[in-house]
Amino acid sequence: MRRIICIGTLLAADDAAGPLMFRRLAREALPEDVELIDGGTRGLDLLPLFDGAQSVILIDQVEGFLSAPGVVLLQEDELLQATAKHFDHQVGLGYLLQILPRVCEIAVPELCMLGIEGCLNAENEKLCLDLLRRQLSA
Repeated sequence: MRRIICIGTLLAADDAAGPLMFRRLAREALPEDVELIDGGTRGLDLLPLFDGAQSVILIDQVEGFLSAPGVVLLQEDELLQATAKHFDHQVGLGYLLQILPRVCEIAVPELCMLGIEGCLNAENEKLCLDLLRRQLSA
């Protein structure tokens, strides 16, 4: 099983890109082996969603990765390095990714993240969808 986990909350404009992409992807015909999940702001409560997955694609709003609004694709090694530098959610995504290898009962899934820099406008949505389709077909 492959999973797409959209992270964030609609209650904060600077954290709404993940839930907005979840709404958009819920209207898409995704491959049968892909599960779409609204991860909200659950932090460590997301850990069980990684266990047993072949791969996990995270979608979240980010800041400081690009000089202008856009979408950045962070592969697993880049994502793990970036958590210490860019994610300051205390016990949020950065901590979750650091502790993941210690708590997965099976193997840690392949990880990547689509980070949406700036708001989710039509251009960023299209970029995110294009990158997501490439990741799912790889």
